Amino acid sequence: MDIQTEWEAALAKSKQAVRPKNLPSLDIQKKQIDEELTYFKTQLREAIKERDKNKANEHLTKLFDIRAKQTTMALNEMTENNYILDQEMVDKQVDKYYRDCYQLSVVVDNMLSSKQPQ
Repeated sequence: MDIQTEWEAALAKSKQAVRPKNLPSLDIQKKQIDEELTYFKTQLREAIKERDKNKANEHLTKLFDIRAKQTTMALNEMTENNYILDQEMVDKQVDKYYRDCYQLSVVVDNMLSSKQPQ
């Protein structure tokens, strides 16, 4: 076997390992995540209106989980598009995840802590 054939075989094998066959396509996963985001954003807004910190924290945690799925999906999509993921690219995606979650957490905390208009 020559080196090119070995690389082709390794690439084909790695692509198979990226996404198990029982998972939906990335497009379907993106649509599902978008639907989940819309639903839980609405639920979070309602919890904030009701000043229900417990519900707000539950929905916030769920949004963090969904955001983590988005990060994982972005990395998987890069892999499927034959990008070579280096540690710097992974670190950028993870940093963006943490920054987004932190910002949302601060905003929600501020909204729940502020005085309700009379």
